[in-house]
Amino acid sequence: MAECVQTFESKYGTPLAAALKDELSGDFMRAALMWIRALCDLANGLETLTEQEVEGLGDDAEALGAMLDALLQENGCLRGGVAAMDAERLAEACVGFGTDDKKLIGTICSRNKQHLGMVSQIYYAEHEKQLVKLIGSECSGWYSYLAKFIVLSEEESDLRLLDLAMDGLGTTEAALIEFLCARPPARVRAAKAKWEGRHDASLVDRLDAELSGHFQTLCLTLLKGQRFVESDEERECNMEAAEEAADSLHASGEGQWGTNEEAFIELLCACSPKQSKAIAEAYENKYDKSLAGMIKSEFSAVFDPNLRNALLALLQDPDEWYAYRLKKAFKGLGTADRTVCRILGCADKQGALKIAAAFENKYAKPLRSMIKSECSGDYKRLAIAWVTMPDELEAPSEPVELPADDDETGDDIEIVEDEEEQNEPEPELEPDEEPTEKDDPDEPLPEGAAIPMSYPVFLPSVKANEASDEPHYPEPEPEP
Repeated sequence: MAECVQTFESKYGTPLAAALKDELSGDFMRAALMWIRALCDLANGLETLTEQEVEGLGDDAEALGAMLDALLQENGCLRGGVAAMDAERLAEACVGFGTDDKKLIGTICSRNKQHLGMVSQIYYAEHEKQLVKLIGSECSGWYSYLAKFIVLSEEESDLRLLDLAMDGLGTTEAALIEFLCARPPARVRAAKAKWEGRHDASLVDRLDAELSGHFQTLCLTLLKGQRFVESDEERECNMEAAEEAADSLHASGEGQWGTNEEAFIELLCACSPKQSKAIAEAYENKYDKSLAGMIKSEFSAVFDPNLRNALLALLQDPDEWYAYRLKKAFKGLGTADRTVCRILGCADKQGALKIAAAFENKYAKPLRSMIKSECSGDYKRLAIAWVTMPDELEAPSEPVELPADDDETGDDIEIVEDEEEQNEPEPELEPDEEPTEKDDPDEPLPEGAAIPMSYPVFLPSVKANEASDEPHYPEPEPEP
């Protein structure tokens, strides 16, 4: 049969899968395409290069280089094949009456966002329906709201966050703080370019119109994406520069009458989280008061809460800040579900696992237990799965376990806060009602939608800062 597929394409100049899709429909078409896909060589015959004995190549640099290139290409081809199978699993989960939520959650929560972007493109190519639209039609409430964030790439989920934050009257400043103060500068620049390309407008101009005061200045400064990033996490901080910065902040705050807000913004918006921690340490050692405490006393939680919150976010490691925001979302009666969905859904797979680890390390309580206590139903199962299940493609040997669907009782978990935290007002009030159609910005067609049976090729970059979230797709053969 495999020879038949190849003969058809060589004789008639078109893939057999494309011809069947034109002639068939429904489950018969899907079964035929799955059968043909099962016969395809996902590695495109690269085994002849990748399965050679390295010792036999000796010091032949050219042959070793060709083998390495073939290994990367083979890996990309196989990942594309896995993405196609995942797209079909999601289709199967939504066939007929009702939804197989266990299959849907298990598929998307054991993958990373880059891979899910490939799945979305292949799903649209084969089913002519966007993956987020499928989720919207099969799921509901906060379950649907979170799942839509998860299946989008980092750039697309950030774009969705920005659209929702600036939709309608007013702005959700908390969402802007999460995006600008805790994302890597490269990701901020990428999301800015994506938003401006999508809307044919300047994000700088939009934020300039939406915001005001010193918080506007801080947001526009961070939007440039020029915050320093440590290239070597093991490298020691410049403590001399940290001490100078601590003196400058003291002189701009408690060391004078009034507060020089611009000085705080200019200094902290330029420092990496690691350097900010060094400045905080230097400040505490010299002035016997924490830098965070000084900011809380100098900036009002009532009259300028957003600037205050943003500056405090810049002092912390991003994962620790997200953990703090989740703790606040779970505080009191009810849960700030929008905050939970934004933070968890915009995080990539490894990022979600790091946030969960930071939460447990910071508060000595597992994040999954807090979610179990505060959320319910499939929304609860999805959130727990996203912060606990490993990336099956990156760690295939780790066990993949779905949260049980028959345990609706939450753990009796309470995080103890000190008196200052208990009396601290929340910087924003977000509506608690269930998400509506307003919470679904128009989604564009997936970029680079894959031709059926033509799998995307995933090519990992050498440098993480230069990595692109967009998979590379081989050019289709020209028509005769």
